[in-house]
Amino acid sequence: MRIGEFARRIRSIGMIAAWMLVLAVARPALAQVDEGFSAQNFQAPIDPYGYITLNGARTLRAGHPFFGAYIDWADEPLDLRDIREGYIDHMTFVHAVASIGLVNIGDHGGLSLGVVVPYALHMKGFGRDPGTGDPAIVTPPAVDLPEDGRLADIRAETKLTVLDRAEDAVGIAFRLWGTAPTGEDKFFLSNDEKFGAGGGMILEKETDLLGGFRIGGEVDYEWVEGDVVISEIQFVDQGGLFTSPGIERKRLTIDDKLHFRLGMAKEIFIDDLWLVVEAHHWTRATHVYNTTREAPAEIGGAIRFDRNVLAMLGASAGVTDGVGAPTVRVFAALGYAF
Repeated sequence: MRIGEFARRIRSIGMIAAWMLVLAVARPALAQVDEGFSAQNFQAPIDPYGYITLNGARTLRAGHPFFGAYIDWADEPLDLRDIREGYIDHMTFVHAVASIGLVNIGDHGGLSLGVVVPYALHMKGFGRDPGTGDPAIVTPPAVDLPEDGRLADIRAETKLTVLDRAEDAVGIAFRLWGTAPTGEDKFFLSNDEKFGAGGGMILEKETDLLGGFRIGGEVDYEWVEGDVVISEIQFVDQGGLFTSPGIERKRLTIDDKLHFRLGMAKEIFIDDLWLVVEAHHWTRATHVYNTTREAPAEIGGAIRFDRNVLAMLGASAGVTDGVGAPTVRVFAALGYAF
């Protein structure tokens, strides 16, 4: 073998070895993705006809407005410290709601339009700031969550009621909404600071039997622009209601979602005073029950008065360790429909 050819082979082997060393060093860094997402699973309805977050199959009559405010405090709704992605000790939100009936459809149906403005009054914990560098190369630094208040993503929504829950055999309504990226993802207030949208169907029945009783269910599809890849770091899935424990599932992602809500309400003591129980849950639409963390579930109850005045007080708890599912949540609402 000639000396020149031997030297060229040595250089080739050296370059291959160098690239293998670079990839070996870069691999742990590439596992850190750090795209921010919204950790708020409490979604306030736009009118006074819901349960807790479940919407009712009834709508505001044309020209009639509704104004209200919800407040919720959540304890430990997020813990991703094992993959170095953030932690929320607690957070307090106010959700300002305004809506109006646009048109009546028949005797009982109609179309309404509303907006929900969620505002984080106080948060304690830490997140990651992917805007400070290339997260594919270096792990972004931790940032303290804001204690002085921040705006989250604003939601605009319309609801179409075809059949009323009390006046027809069964209530049927449809929702359509969009979200604007007004929050900051590094504080878990936005899904990668991108637009989102969704829609769904509500079925509900109200009856005077049992002294006033209603039951409803809702299924929604939420579109999230792109895939919000939180981390590629492997973690142990503890398992839960919908998944089994294991370590094979290692890509934690927020993507399009399927939402499921179920609620029941029983009238107690006086007219329009209700004892409400509700469960709500979401999972990834394209990778259903991929991990427990991607399938949070929450169940709670409340005392609710909803004549023209809406007044509600209640609490709920997460039943999985999915993102946004708190140890406990306390919430209240006050509003008025004109």
